[in-house]
Amino acid sequence: EEIVWSANREYPVGENAILNFTAAGDLVLKDGDGSIVWSTNTAGKSVVGMNLTDTGNLVLFDDHNSVVWQAFSHTAALSTSWNINYSDVQPILFREISGAQLFCSFLCEGYCSNDRKSNHYIFAIFFSPTTKNDNDTRKVVWSANRDHPVGTDAILNFTTDGELVLKDVNGRIVWTTNTAGKSVAGMNLTDTGNLVLFDHQNSVVWQSFDYLTDSLLPGQKLFTGQQLKSSISSTNSRFVYPFDNDNGIKRKRYIRLLNGSLSLFIHSSEPSGPDIAIEILPASSAQYMKLMPDGHLHVFEYQPDFSDWTVVSDITDDFVEACDYPLVCGRNSICSTNQQCICPGNEYFRPVNDRQPNLGCSEITHLTCNSTQHQQFITLENVTYFTPIADMVGNVTSAPLPH
Repeated sequence: EEIVWSANREYPVGENAILNFTAAGDLVLKDGDGSIVWSTNTAGKSVVGMNLTDTGNLVLFDDHNSVVWQAFSHTAALSTSWNINYSDVQPILFREISGAQLFCSFLCEGYCSNDRKSNHYIFAIFFSPTTKNDNDTRKVVWSANRDHPVGTDAILNFTTDGELVLKDVNGRIVWTTNTAGKSVAGMNLTDTGNLVLFDHQNSVVWQSFDYLTDSLLPGQKLFTGQQLKSSISSTNSRFVYPFDNDNGIKRKRYIRLLNGSLSLFIHSSEPSGPDIAIEILPASSAQYMKLMPDGHLHVFEYQPDFSDWTVVSDITDDFVEACDYPLVCGRNSICSTNQQCICPGNEYFRPVNDRQPNLGCSEITHLTCNSTQHQQFITLENVTYFTPIADMVGNVTSAPLPH
């Protein structure tokens, strides 16, 4: 037997204890002496029934079949382990955000075979309309081991010391929160999509919001010194959006995704207004921003009627020309004024793929330190190069984007 959730792990009850599903819609556990040990605190919230779903989620629902309370939304305790031995999503923690389902779980990367031996997994936070492992519908917003996927039978262990540790099948530690001995009491997925390890005072000890990948969720901050890093595949990243230009300013500056804007706090800080606000469509459902493999910053919004996501804003589109994106034409290639990708001289470079010129160009004769006398720089006329660091200290107060 393996217990995957319990209501009163720290407070076991004795004989003659009673679990009561009250007429008011509250699930209450009382010990033999009548003292309340645990409750869902759902009295008066129009609960009409209780169900254990096929994903292992204990649910209290109303007469519209909407979830009022669920086990998946509640915290994980210390000394808990999760073993990867499946191909479909088995939620560790779950939240519903503006009609979209957000999971914290293992995900099978790429093609997932039934024999499972060749499958590769990441520990991730992701939106998905289903627990089926469907690469087309799930949207990963954070992952612990994007560049180091693990195999079937890998283990995620929430240790008694308060550390979350991911070990591969051979026992090698792939990722850890490094929180052992820091008084961690539990783990929770917040209603903002933040995976949090907290102490007995409910203070944050560790949070996924501090360890960015390629996405920002509403309310999340990108601080000076942090970066978003896009992913072409699970092990190949090309674009980085850094926010690290101090310009002599010592205070902590940040960018924050808010409802209706991407806000830059350079000289100011909340609760004051931002120095720069880039307008985006106000959210009518769940939103998130992602740095795409082509260098664009897209804001996605969930469409409940279609159980799908659409791009509602391209943050950089109004400020950056097509040829101004770093590596828009790949390495060693030039983006021309008509937005065509060309190699700089047929004698020295050739396209990586003739049908996909945006993948860049490769050297016909590869560079080597042993033949420097045969190597020289080529002069390219009428060519510009992007600046790697933007000047974020300006006088702009707002920058509306087309709706």
